[in-house]
Amino acid sequence: INGHFTLNTARRDLWKSTDPTKHDDPKITWNNNLMHAITSSYCKFLIDAHHYTCQHQSYVSYDQMRGDLVTYYHLFPDLNSYKIDKLEGDWLDLAKNVYQRLIKHNYDILAVTDHEMPGRLFLPDHDDDDDDDSVAKQQTTPMLSVKWCALQSSIPCEQVYFFDREEPPNMALAEVQRSHLEPYSITDISPSNALATQPRHSMLQSAVCQSTNIQSILEMTGMVITHAPSSIKKNFSICGLEMANISPRVVHEYYKMFHSQKRTFPCDIENSVFKTISNFKCFLEYILILSDQQRHFVVGPSFPEGIPLALTADEKIRKFDSALLILACNYSHLFPSSTHHCFLHTELLSLNMAPYYFLTARGHMNTYQQYLHAILSDTLPEEMQGVQADGDILDDGLLKSYWKCFTKDAVFHSCLCTIVERWAILRSSCKQLFSTRSSVLPIVRSPDRLVTLLHSLGMPLLEEWIPSDAHRFCPQISQHTKMLQNLANLHKKSPIKISLDNVNLLLEYFCNINPINRVEPPCVELIRSMPFFQDISGNWIALSGRRAYISPQNIEGDGTNQCLHGSNAVLLDSHGVWRKHFVPSDLDIHEIQPEEVYTKYIFNNFSSLTEQQRYGHLKYIRNDLYDECIKISRTFPWSIINTTAQLFINNLKSLKCLGPDHSQLRAISEFYDHTQNVFNLSAELFRFLPEYFRSGDDEEEIWLKFFRMLGLKVCMTETDFEQLVQKVVKGQYDNIKK
Repeated sequence: INGHFTLNTARRDLWKSTDPTKHDDPKITWNNNLMHAITSSYCKFLIDAHHYTCQHQSYVSYDQMRGDLVTYYHLFPDLNSYKIDKLEGDWLDLAKNVYQRLIKHNYDILAVTDHEMPGRLFLPDHDDDDDDDSVAKQQTTPMLSVKWCALQSSIPCEQVYFFDREEPPNMALAEVQRSHLEPYSITDISPSNALATQPRHSMLQSAVCQSTNIQSILEMTGMVITHAPSSIKKNFSICGLEMANISPRVVHEYYKMFHSQKRTFPCDIENSVFKTISNFKCFLEYILILSDQQRHFVVGPSFPEGIPLALTADEKIRKFDSALLILACNYSHLFPSSTHHCFLHTELLSLNMAPYYFLTARGHMNTYQQYLHAILSDTLPEEMQGVQADGDILDDGLLKSYWKCFTKDAVFHSCLCTIVERWAILRSSCKQLFSTRSSVLPIVRSPDRLVTLLHSLGMPLLEEWIPSDAHRFCPQISQHTKMLQNLANLHKKSPIKISLDNVNLLLEYFCNINPINRVEPPCVELIRSMPFFQDISGNWIALSGRRAYISPQNIEGDGTNQCLHGSNAVLLDSHGVWRKHFVPSDLDIHEIQPEEVYTKYIFNNFSSLTEQQRYGHLKYIRNDLYDECIKISRTFPWSIINTTAQLFINNLKSLKCLGPDHSQLRAISEFYDHTQNVFNLSAELFRFLPEYFRSGDDEEEIWLKFFRMLGLKVCMTETDFEQLVQKVVKGQYDNIKK
């Protein structure tokens, strides 16, 4: 070629004019025309070389096809400056002219795989024993062919892209940083991340995956990728043409723009362009960036709304939708019956995608509580939505798996309170299932003897294998108030039988509800609702709805509880075990004087007592109470206690307490002293004390003295005398002289 160019005197370079003002130098014009002719011819040569370098119509493998393409692209001049035999000066300009002409005419010089007309290679089976007239079995292998495309296309989906195989994989992070976009990041969610982590692969391992698989996968999505080496792209870049290059961002934008032309969604993975889960996973891994141990889409901190990049557990590719809550969970296999396709496929969990894209514990609580409830409703037996359920409806092993999910998965764990409230999943040792709505809950096991006692009283125990996270929903030995509430509910449901030793142990425990032994108001009623108290008859009773008093010393007990019961009051044994642990006022228990007991309760119900019980109370009043009240009324005439004592005396005098039966009781003032002879003239006219008060011994005299103070008649009134005279006149009493 040098023989045709006009050279300088040294014959090393092209002719350069010595006169800068001379623009029509024929030598320079000749050289320029020759340069143009060479450029045009070389471009034509590169086009014609398609047929010489790629002589095969089809190829068995990519390696075979790439061998021919390497030969072809070695025909292109190399503008890279790092080579030893690099082009310089006029020859560099000539090479650039070639590339600029290729750009100007947009020649078809980019080799791609022709997917539209795939060939088939037929290979006969190696079966020499077949008969000659038998049809030879054939094996088919897809054939590859080369298609030539232009440098640039006005149709976006037909644009040809370069793929830099030698570039380190996953360069998206650097790309985002160059574009001043920060990748979205969400901190890991305790107690455990729903998205399982895996050790980071080495650059070499990742590079192998990217270079061997990703190009074919990208071609499956419809992207046109050239087999031209990256050096060709660099040469065009030097000449001013930036070629379209494959990158995670470019791939993401392409898929976002053209996915609707490939399939409708949701779509089964096998019917999608990816065909297999591993292909889809590799595709995702390519377009995701790794930051803070989590992968995010290269588009930055935006939700991939409407893009089919979510593969759910039912092996369908779905569009990301803010209304479609997808749960990234390792336990999707526990919910095979769920009609809500809400679980991310387990094969994608190892990608450790950012929780921001899925249902997380930082979303709207009410939303995913309802969502999880729908999942559980599709899976668990309907009976488990009750307060309690029979434990036989769910196998222990399966329930253990559910508990593992509820405590290890971040989203389920964040809703655990709602789950145990709606679902009976707390299993007791008696094989019953409880929800926290149950009034009686199983208690957490403990070696403490109190737990043994409570279990003997009928309180269920939580199974030992239930995770410790569930213990907060059940009463524990350290939670005095919860334990008391549980025991009170158990007693309300089925009255418990209790003994003195048991009461002492229980009260010793419950008195520690408050460090200073002062019980809070809510606990007062709970303790009062339990049969921790003995009345004066020795019965274990509860105090709910009753007015409770400490019994006065030596008060007559026979029939007393009967009288107080009708008024919702009770007298407690003054030496009850509860007094060792509580102050009476803490439990709304009051002191009461014996005369108050009679005035408020016994006198009002005296007729309900038997004759023997009435006799016992009158004897107690005679021996222990009446004289004391008289003394008080005289000693403290203006005090409150005098008022009480005087009221007692007045009520006693008017009390209908004597008679043959309870329906004919009369006050003492209606009876006559039988020891007065004048009254013995007519026993029919004068009413005498019952026979058991007329024993004829010293006891009779004591009774008469007592009754006389209460109004027993010892003399005849004017009215009585007039009635007696009238009867005598009528001759009714012959033994009486007129």
